[in-house]
Amino acid sequence: MFKKSSSSIFDRSSYQIIFENCNSGQEAFLCHHPIFDFHQESFVPAIVGLNSEEGGLFAASLYNNTSLIHPEFQMDFNRLVAIMVNYNYYTKPEYIDEIGEKVFKKYFPSGGIDGHTHINAVNMFTDSIFVECIIDMAYKLSSPVYSYFYNYQNEFSFNTLFGSCEKPLGVTHGDELNSIFKMNSLNPNDLNKKDFEVSKLIIDIWYKFVTSDNPTIDGLENGLSWPKFTQSNQSMLLLNSSYPSIIRNPCMDAYAFWKKLM
Repeated sequence: MFKKSSSSIFDRSSYQIIFENCNSGQEAFLCHHPIFDFHQESFVPAIVGLNSEEGGLFAASLYNNTSLIHPEFQMDFNRLVAIMVNYNYYTKPEYIDEIGEKVFKKYFPSGGIDGHTHINAVNMFTDSIFVECIIDMAYKLSSPVYSYFYNYQNEFSFNTLFGSCEKPLGVTHGDELNSIFKMNSLNPNDLNKKDFEVSKLIIDIWYKFVTSDNPTIDGLENGLSWPKFTQSNQSMLLLNSSYPSIIRNPCMDAYAFWKKLM
């Protein structure tokens, strides 16, 4: 049962990279697989962002409101977490247990995975699958990078699509799309007043980024400049209401843990 559920999760979340033979004489968009041979093909500014609880994508189908519904996740944690987080592809088999034990100790310090560890699992998946990869990519890009941290809970959450858990799991993977697009097939309801205000803010910010060399944190012409994100300047745009602000990257410890672990 657990394997079937895991498969359905990956069917929704994993999008295979398509790279082309750039020596074919035809125009290509991506010439190298970025995992093995990262090359930046064009020098264009980029927005790189993160939702505060991205890991709800996985946790929503592991738990119901009161308990873990797949006990295999605890009984075979080291092997299964390596598969779900994908480090089984680039870690020697003899290190799988050692890494799993370190991950378990950090995210489940009580020593068990039960009905009170929903958020522990969310944090683990957020940090391992999203934080480490997103920040790493931001560091590798040579073009200007502008980073945001999306922590606004819309009335509609994608967690309702990812699993049956009705317990609040935070601002999950894809929730920022509520503020950018009208997706009637997923959420036919109109945005409420607060959601609409946040949506207007984000669309203004994105529009200013696209049309100007000086993006601002509120999308206004005379707004505060959106600082570039670099290893030495960890400034991120916090989007948790219709009033944006600049914060220091809140994920540095999580990034350091996973970077050292791998």
